[in-house]
Amino acid sequence: MDNFYTKTKCDCCGGSLDSCRIMSMYSNECFCMKCKSEEMKKSDYEDAVKKDSEEHVGKQKFR
Repeated sequence: MDNFYTKTKCDCCGGSLDSCRIMSMYSNECFCMKCKSEEMKKSDYEDAVKKDSEEHVGKQKFR
């Protein structure tokens, strides 16, 4: 993810990332919003969101 902010092209379609970028829920790919919208239509998308959320909550350290 170290090159997330410096990428200029969507990893999925090759389109421009000038206006906005977001990471895939399935990988470390950097998507334009059009590709992210398509990804969100996958039947298992909600499961991927839940899994990602559970993984990140488990890594949080509270003081």
